Amino acid sequence: MRQFLILCILLAALTSCEGPQIWRPEPIIQRDYDSDSFTDVTLHQAARLAHKHRWYLEDAWVYYNAAGIVNKIRLQYRTQNILELQQARALLVDVVEEYMEFLNANPDTSGHLVEGFSVDNLLIYVDFQSYWGLYGDPQYIGWMVLQDGMVYYYDFDVKNIYVDYWYSRIETYNKSREIVRLERISEMDYQDSLPPPPKSKFGNLVQ
Repeated sequence: MRQFLILCILLAALTSCEGPQIWRPEPIIQRDYDSDSFTDVTLHQAARLAHKHRWYLEDAWVYYNAAGIVNKIRLQYRTQNILELQQARALLVDVVEEYMEFLNANPDTSGHLVEGFSVDNLLIYVDFQSYWGLYGDPQYIGWMVLQDGMVYYYDFDVKNIYVDYWYSRIETYNKSREIVRLERISEMDYQDSLPPPPKSKFGNLVQ
């Protein structure tokens, strides 16, 4: 009984005590970086990608120094597309080349890029979220990353928590771009080698 009373007294004392209250000042609100020009370039491309390729911009970040010079840009996309490696690679190259062209063509962005800004300064994530890739055929591309001039392609197994291995391919961005260029030249050469399609007696092409 005595031990029970002592325990009750201790509990009452602990619950009635109030620790020291430390006052923490609110952080100083700083002016946000004026990134309207970068936002404009990014959203213009994002609108085209959404309509043409169903790539949707999830997030975008601009990293800059104290002088306001941008040294890295991060873009994060999501899509329900089901793409094989060849298709995913080609689309990524088109997106990167177009984005770099837009940045350099706009004086409001090109004038605020760090000297020598290149693909190495881009960080791009593409999350493929198709249910077919997750639960049907996991051999399609499920995750794609451009980082420090390297491109990482992963199939959908990378999202399966019950699998500790997955197919991946890693190559430099320059290699990806060169592969896409040569593939397109080869395709054009093949198309040029085909005989012309026959025409009907009315001059229309026979499908």
